[in-house]
Amino acid sequence: MTGRRPAPIALVLLVAAVLAGCSGQPLSEVVTPDPAASVEAPSSGDGSAPASEPTAAPGEETTAPTDAPGIPPKPADPSWKLAKSEATGTAGTKKLTYTAGWSSPDGVATSFALFGVTKCLRYAKETNGKPCLVKGMRIPKDVLVQIKEVPGDQRSTDVSYKSKKGSAPWDAVLVRAVNDAGESIFTILWSDVVCWKCSN
Repeated sequence: MTGRRPAPIALVLLVAAVLAGCSGQPLSEVVTPDPAASVEAPSSGDGSAPASEPTAAPGEETTAPTDAPGIPPKPADPSWKLAKSEATGTAGTKKLTYTAGWSSPDGVATSFALFGVTKCLRYAKETNGKPCLVKGMRIPKDVLVQIKEVPGDQRSTDVSYKSKKGSAPWDAVLVRAVNDAGESIFTILWSDVVCWKCSN
């Protein structure tokens, strides 16, 4: 009986190499990074710089001109003091004169405008006894009436009105600075207090 001849060693090594190349297993433990998983800085989507890096357009200034006064700041240090109380000849009615005062930088405002607020904007049970108007409130235009306007070099003015039983024709009085660039936000000179369910 004749036995099989053993395969040459070179042939065995060749077959092993071919089988290893066809295997689904990796030949190495080294892992390469996925290029699609890399992180890039955000952009605006049009190829321009990120929003955190603003650039000025050609000919555009990044700061306001120093020689332009701009919109004036709101008046500071408001005051509202009774200056005079006079009889009118009508029972229960007096003419009251209040002096309104404020401060403002010189040479910025061209005028100051005073407005009355014709509605108590915080009228509610939970605000009874508190001011009708407080700092930061939005004021609808339909409740504003202009009382007077004075030149920009003035820092006080008198406001007179007839009062019945001590009441005022407004629930608050405001002042704002004005110039050609615009108007400042309001400053409260005086505010009445909420009187919940009070009779007029």
